[in-house]
Amino acid sequence: MDNLLRTHSKLEFSRLLLHGFSEKACNKTQEVKFGPKKSCLRRGMDNNGCVKIKASRGALLELVPETKKENLEVELPIFDPSKGTVVDLAVVGGGPAGLAVAQQVSQAGLSVCSIDPSPTLIWPNNYGVWVDEFEAMDLLDCLDTTWSGAVVYIDDQKKKHLDRPYGRVNRKQLKSKMLLKCISNGVKFHQAKVIKVIHEESKSMLICNDGATVQATVVLDATGFSRCLVQYDKPYNPGYQVAYGILAEVEGHPFDVEKMVFMDWRDSHLANSKELRERNSRIPTFLYAMPFSSNRIFLEETSLVARPGVPMDDIKERMVARLRHLGIEVTSIEEDEHCVIPMGGPLPVLPQRVVGIGGTAGMVHPSTGYMVARTLAAAPIVADAIVRCLDPGRNLGEKNCQQKHGGIYGP
Repeated sequence: MDNLLRTHSKLEFSRLLLHGFSEKACNKTQEVKFGPKKSCLRRGMDNNGCVKIKASRGALLELVPETKKENLEVELPIFDPSKGTVVDLAVVGGGPAGLAVAQQVSQAGLSVCSIDPSPTLIWPNNYGVWVDEFEAMDLLDCLDTTWSGAVVYIDDQKKKHLDRPYGRVNRKQLKSKMLLKCISNGVKFHQAKVIKVIHEESKSMLICNDGATVQATVVLDATGFSRCLVQYDKPYNPGYQVAYGILAEVEGHPFDVEKMVFMDWRDSHLANSKELRERNSRIPTFLYAMPFSSNRIFLEETSLVARPGVPMDDIKERMVARLRHLGIEVTSIEEDEHCVIPMGGPLPVLPQRVVGIGGTAGMVHPSTGYMVARTLAAAPIVADAIVRCLDPGRNLGEKNCQQKHGGIYGP
């Protein structure tokens, strides 16, 4: 569940279709399709000249704020494939997991090339984490908001308090910190998308969509759920966590601003809708909420896991019913999130030449969907296994590949 403000994000589980969530090939354009939108918004201007979107509760589903992409202003050292250099490690994917391993391996003095189509783009994902996890990794400066604890509403009569501080990750700060460390360690960057990998005896060749070829002794697949390079020998038929979230300004809300709402399973908001009540009895959803103030809050309706996944329009409809029942009047939306996270599924084949981490390696928590803090904590273990594998004079055989994967999955 951190794959969306929890992370997410428009957590790009790459590439699922709404009906059946069928997966397409990783080198093709893929998207999540939703139902048609209606135009029934009332727009105005705030004091700063920014567009404000005002809508009644019934019009919430039609609020689709414009997506803005922001890049870090940093000059990256560029890798030159034309020189034919074979780097020690090629990291495919520039998310938190990929940059963390690139940082650790380059710090050991090995050559690293990071390959990503948008290497300076600030991650669209919103990440929520337990504060102690980031404190252990010296990343407290990458949290922009913290809560003293969390609350779980089990039903209308019972709730449980979790005395564990929770935080929202500052995406810009986290990426900037990791990227600058990679640069200072000598990591080179290639802006492209890998479409194919060819393995030779002592190296692998990564074919990119710009026509370039990057050669590396070891390849790390950190592309998330697209699973482009890592090999599997079993059918991929996971369940899916599906969520729709909004970062919104509201007239008010009933939650304590000192606590985040980890899960609100209450279903009294469905009492007047037989159809929604029946759907919820089959596959229940809960509300995840981060109150930043009395008038600004992140709200996300979530289906924890189902196979096939709950349709996004169903999730949105349940959110509208819940917010109406709670008396939450949305006045404007800063951003929205469509989250689809595969839950479960097979682990990669062992041994193999490509090392996986994060979503590629099946590292999503099987019951909550949490992954970011988990993969960041695993990065030093994976990096250490890669560094030991690349000791001078050692051959990349199947035994050494097994050792690399052992750092992730154990013996």
